[in-house]
Amino acid sequence: MTYFWYLALVSLLAACFLAIPLILGGPVSVHWPLIFGVTVILGAAVSFVNGMLYKIVPFLIWLHLQRKLIQAPVLMQTLIKERGMWFHFGAHVAALLVTVAAVFWPPLWTRLAGFLWVCAGSSFGVNLASAAFCYRRAMRPVSCP
Repeated sequence: MTYFWYLALVSLLAACFLAIPLILGGPVSVHWPLIFGVTVILGAAVSFVNGMLYKIVPFLIWLHLQRKLIQAPVLMQTLIKERGMWFHFGAHVAALLVTVAAVFWPPLWTRLAGFLWVCAGSSFGVNLASAAFCYRRAMRPVSCP
């Protein structure tokens, strides 16, 4: 899902703009380095990894099925349901935004940020598990009645 890559690129660009005052030694808030870390690690790195896994896992499943069964019985796009990917993306964006808010107001937003990250991670796990179940279903031997 390329929207994770777009989010990662936007977060990386925001981190570049946030780094300018840090590099130049200008006056910055005490929250500035933490926001920089959130945008680089959670915004860019985690988003890049999620986007890559959404491309790599279906391809590897499809490739293995094609080699084992000579013909791939499933399309790569059908291994992970798009609705589940959109839910994960929405939870990921919400968690990222709430985490940035939690930098400024920790008592108010920290628990919600943690809950949203758990939702995003859980939906990611469910999506990848559904692809694995699809693989297992396709690898079952065909039984004749």
